[in-house]
Amino acid sequence: VVLISATLPHEILEMTNKFMTDPVRILVKRDELTLEGIKQFFVAVEREEWKFDTLCDLYDTLTITQAVIFCNTKRK
Repeated sequence: VVLISATLPHEILEMTNKFMTDPVRILVKRDELTLEGIKQFFVAVEREEWKFDTLCDLYDTLTITQAVIFCNTKRK
């Protein structure tokens, strides 16, 4: 299980002790965060139903070996 967040609340960090055995935490201070070698993309899509096709188009166009995709809701 991996929890990734730029703003992980303390309560969630504490909850990991309840559900995980010896969780490994990698915490980075905001001023020590480095983006060297990391490419970031933001794509504005006009219609909600076009999002998945747009993501597939990006994967077809770019050479991507690893990716982290952030979304703005948990419901999808």
